Amino acid sequence: MLTSPLTDRLLTVRDVSARMQLGRTRVYELLATGQLRSVHIGRARRVRESDLARFIGDEHASDS
Repeated sequence: MLTSPLTDRLLTVRDVSARMQLGRTRVYELLATGQLRSVHIGRARRVRESDLARFIGDEHASDS
């Protein structure tokens, strides 16, 4: 199911960290390198659910 950017849920780094079972530092590294896309809202950084799903799918595909 595709969602539009306006209805896509925005996740905090802590949310992403918990879903991926990674430390916050590793999530920030993924964001800094551009491997995982994010949006800035003021000083806050958020990850769209669709971007997280795309990242996980891309990683899964590269493991095959």
